[in-house]
Amino acid sequence: AWLTGAGHAVALARDGPEALRRIVASVQTTESIELMVADFKIPGLNGLELIRAVRQLRRTLPVILMTAYGDDSVRNQMRGVRGSRYLEKPFEPEDLVQEIEELKTRLGE
Repeated sequence: AWLTGAGHAVALARDGPEALRRIVASVQTTESIELMVADFKIPGLNGLELIRAVRQLRRTLPVILMTAYGDDSVRNQMRGVRGSRYLEKPFEPEDLVQEIEELKTRLGE
């Protein structure tokens, strides 16, 4: 609701495997996925595993990983992923919208 209210089109996935299937389908069709927001702790595979799998298909897809289980290891791994942001919970809806806008600006969109 936050993102839709900020003018973004949103596609949802209930778990990591479904999110990965949607990304695979977008590569094979004309569906446009411009950015992925993933939680670190999701069913099926964690957010970092999802990001690694997605990078095999779409190396430049911008991603935001959000988590309530922040630790230096996860944060450091995200620093090495070009076109990514890390957002620690809890956060305000405006924080997520701002992260998306900053990431898009940084990537020249």
